[in-house]
Amino acid sequence: MAAIRNCRNLSKILSVKNKPFINFTRKYEELVDDDIHKAFRDDFLPSQIKYLPDLYPKTKEEWNAAAARYGLHPDEYKPWDPLRDYNGDYPDLPLISYDAKDPYYPWDYPATRTNYQEALPLEFQNLLGDRLEYGVRQPIEHWKAALLGWSIFGVCLILFWIMPDTNQALLAKQYPGQGKHYTFELK
Repeated sequence: MAAIRNCRNLSKILSVKNKPFINFTRKYEELVDDDIHKAFRDDFLPSQIKYLPDLYPKTKEEWNAAAARYGLHPDEYKPWDPLRDYNGDYPDLPLISYDAKDPYYPWDYPATRTNYQEALPLEFQNLLGDRLEYGVRQPIEHWKAALLGWSIFGVCLILFWIMPDTNQALLAKQYPGQGKHYTFELK
C-alpha cells in the first residue's frame, strides 16, 4: 500500500512540468487561465471586443446572459464543448444551408437568407448559396445516383464494344476503287 502511495506522489512530482500530460489529465478550466483570454482580447480595439465571444459560462447567471446575448432561450442555448473546441460562450448552432431556408420568407438580407442580429454557425461561409447544400433533402439518394451513373457507363462500354470498327482501311477493302490515290501532274 505504501508503494502505491509513493508512486502516486512521485507521478504528481514528475508531471508538474509535463504539459501534454497535464493537458490530458486536467480539465480545461484548470488548464487555461482567464488571464490568457483577457490578454488576447487586449489585442483588439474596443469597437471589436464587443463582437468577440466571452468566456465559457460557469454559473447560471452567466449562462442566461450568454443566451440573451445571442438571442436564444436559455433552454436552447448550448455553447461549444470547452474540452474539444474552445470558442468561448458562442453557441453550437445547427447547420442550415441557404437552400434549406424558405425562399419566400421576408429576410433582412435575402442574398444570404439571414436576419439582422441572427446568431450564425461558425462555418456559415460554407453554407451560402453557391457552396454546400447541407440539410437539403435530395430528390434521389446518393447510392441510387451512383448506381444509375455506373449503369449508364456500363451500357456505353457495351455499346462501344459491340459497334463495328468503321475506319478507312475497312472501307478500302470492301469497296474497291475507293481507296486508290490519284496523283496529278502539272504541265
